[in-house]
Amino acid sequence: MLELAVVMNAQGVVEEWTPPAVEFFGFSAEEAVGKSLGDLIVPEALRPYHDMGFKRYVQTRQAHCVGFVVEIEALHKDGRLVPIEMKILPTEASEDLLFQAHIRRLTPES
Repeated sequence: MLELAVVMNAQGVVEEWTPPAVEFFGFSAEEAVGKSLGDLIVPEALRPYHDMGFKRYVQTRQAHCVGFVVEIEALHKDGRLVPIEMKILPTEASEDLLFQAHIRRLTPES
């Protein structure tokens, strides 16, 4: 079972894309850093919900998904859907609000 973490800023833009993320999602660090995590791995039909929940948390600090484990099918670079478990956690780094997305691949064995 592959586990990884991705770091995003308060706009949901990837700031750190780890080697396990490259292996899991197929996007190189150069392709992912500076892009919205939602645009990279969230299926198009779910992006409005992802974006709305993210913005709501940044504005109000009220969590509906942030801080909770959610199971979704994420997009791989090649277009296939992969089942994952994701928990997005906020971290206050100096004056900036950052988020870590902890992601685990869900397989029949997990």
